[in-house]
Amino acid sequence: MSCLGEPSPPKLEGKLQTTGNAFKVNWIKQDDGGSPIKHFLVKYKAKHVSDWKPEICLSHASENLVLNGLDWNTEYEVIVVAENQQGRSRPGTFYFRTAAEPTAFPDTMSNRMGTGAIVGILIVVFVLLLVGVDVTCYFLNKCGLLMCIAVNVCGKSGPGAKSKNIEEGKAAFKKDESKEPIVEVRTEDERTPNHEGGVPTEPNETTPLTGPDGKIVTDDKSKATETDVKKDASEVKTVPNEAAQTNGNESKA
Repeated sequence: MSCLGEPSPPKLEGKLQTTGNAFKVNWIKQDDGGSPIKHFLVKYKAKHVSDWKPEICLSHASENLVLNGLDWNTEYEVIVVAENQQGRSRPGTFYFRTAAEPTAFPDTMSNRMGTGAIVGILIVVFVLLLVGVDVTCYFLNKCGLLMCIAVNVCGKSGPGAKSKNIEEGKAAFKKDESKEPIVEVRTEDERTPNHEGGVPTEPNETTPLTGPDGKIVTDDKSKATETDVKKDASEVKTVPNEAAQTNGNESKA
């Protein structure tokens, strides 16, 4: 006949998790004392404090527990107790220390940097594409953001102003062509000074001299000149008569 009693304390082992502030506790079930184990009781605390964390009750089939949210670079104590119908076993005890707090999380930072780098590259490519299209439009079609900046900031005339100037030039040219040439005609009376009345003209080199009474003043030199002019005119008039008389004699002969 077997003797029933409390179970033997479980054997503990553990492993620090990759995050550095989590620890996984494993236990191996020992002698159950002749009575099936009903559950396992787990408690833990930082070694430098006296208060335990709330007790955790796990089923008889459980074999491990992960402790999360531990303090960085801190030594912990964890105990596991098996319980059957006869009572509880002595606690199985295990000590461990968490990792020092890192300055950056490698896995998380690498993932973030990877995603951020991809997004940044896409944005840069998109901006360069827009700049290339805008430059092309500026040189080929005289439009786009660069053309707007050149017109509003630098004061450069836009394509609309240039075409407007061209149209105005064409219109002015057509208007000038439609005009007929202006011919100024002057009559003999307009060219001859009016001595009898009318609006007086300004004197020049050909304007005759007049006296206080309004009569033309002539000198000997001018008279001689008039005499020579009349003489020349009479000689010119006699030439045609002689030519006509010669023609008459020839016809009589």
